[in-house]
Amino acid sequence: MSVLWSSGKRSETSIPAVWKLVELGYDLNEGMATIYGGKIYYGSDAVVLLSSMTKGRGWAGRFLAVLLRRPARARFLYPYVKVGRHFALKILGKPLI
Repeated sequence: MSVLWSSGKRSETSIPAVWKLVELGYDLNEGMATIYGGKIYYGSDAVVLLSSMTKGRGWAGRFLAVLLRRPARARFLYPYVKVGRHFALKILGKPLI
């Protein structure tokens, strides 16, 4: 079951796309997923897609968009991004999805 946090309380998600991804076997704690044009992009492929679609806000957003736009670079950096997310959630006292 996939859950989201709302007001600090655990609750079931009502987002149909999340349920679809979970039902198809995607672990959203282990990878980012994007549905675009009826196709599912997971992990570094999702990062590349989103980076190619965004112009980024501010210098940091533009930097990340350019940095992660190349598939080989995104595949290399993605595991570090995942570790960073897990670390940030732990520091904030938040559970995984």
